[in-house]
Amino acid sequence: MKEDLIAIILLTVPVLSLGVLTIFFQDKVKKFNTYFLHFSGAFLLSVLALHIFPEVYASAHSEEGSLSIKTLGLFVIIGFFIQVFLEFLSQGIEHGHIHTHGKQAFPIGVVVSLCIHAFIEGMPIELVIHPDEAEHVGSAIGHAHHHHHTGSSDSLLWGVLVHKVPVGVTLAMLLIANNVSKTLTFISLFIFASMAPLGLLLMHYMGHGSSLDIGNTLELSMAVVMGMLLHIASTILFEADDGHRFNLKKVGIMAAGAAFAYFTL
Repeated sequence: MKEDLIAIILLTVPVLSLGVLTIFFQDKVKKFNTYFLHFSGAFLLSVLALHIFPEVYASAHSEEGSLSIKTLGLFVIIGFFIQVFLEFLSQGIEHGHIHTHGKQAFPIGVVVSLCIHAFIEGMPIELVIHPDEAEHVGSAIGHAHHHHHTGSSDSLLWGVLVHKVPVGVTLAMLLIANNVSKTLTFISLFIFASMAPLGLLLMHYMGHGSSLDIGNTLELSMAVVMGMLLHIASTILFEADDGHRFNLKKVGIMAAGAAFAYFTL
C-alpha cells in the first residue's frame, strides 16, 4: 500500500496546490502554464514512444501475453476516440483552451469530462506500481514490468502527472474567468485532483479485495489510456505552431520536454 500512497500524493498534491495557487496569482501562473503545456505535450509523446508503447506491445508479443497485439491496438484506437468525445464536453481545456461566457456560469460539462478522463487514467497505474499483482492474475504487461519495473511504471505515473498539472491550472483559470466563487473553484479542483487516485484505488481493491481476475481489465485500461494520451499529446504539439509560424522558444521548450523524458525515465 506504500506505493499506492506515494502515487496518490504525486497525483493529487501538485495538481491541487498549483490549481489553488492559480486562484490567487492567476496572472503570474498563466504565462508559466502556457510554456509548461508545450513541455508536457512533448514529454507525454516521448514517454509514449520511448517507454509505454514499446513495453506494452513487447509484452503482448511474448509467449506470456494474454491479449493479442491487435486487441490492444483496437483499444488504443478506442481510447483515442473516447478522448475525441470527451473534448466535445471539455471544449479543449486539455490543450489550454478557455471558453468564457461573460457571466457567472459553472462549466459542468468541462468538469465532468475532465473527471472521467482522470479516473480512467488512474486505473492502469495500479498495474504498473504493482507488477507482482499483475503477475498473480496472469497479466502479460505485469510479467513485462516485473522485469522492467523502473520503465513504464515511472513513465506512466510521471506522464499522467505532467499532463494533469497544466490541465488543473487551466481549469482554475476557466472557473475564475466564468466568475465561479473561490470556494466552488477549490472544490472543483479537489474533485478533479482526486479522480486519478480513485481510479487507482478502485483497481487496487478489486485486485486485493475480491476474487475477480482483473488482469485483462488492467491491460485494456492501459491501452485505452495510451490512446487518450496520444490524442492529447499530438493535439498540444499541433496547436503549438501559432499558425505555422516558427517559434524558437516553443520548439526549445518542447525539445526540453522530449529530452527530459529520454534521459530521466
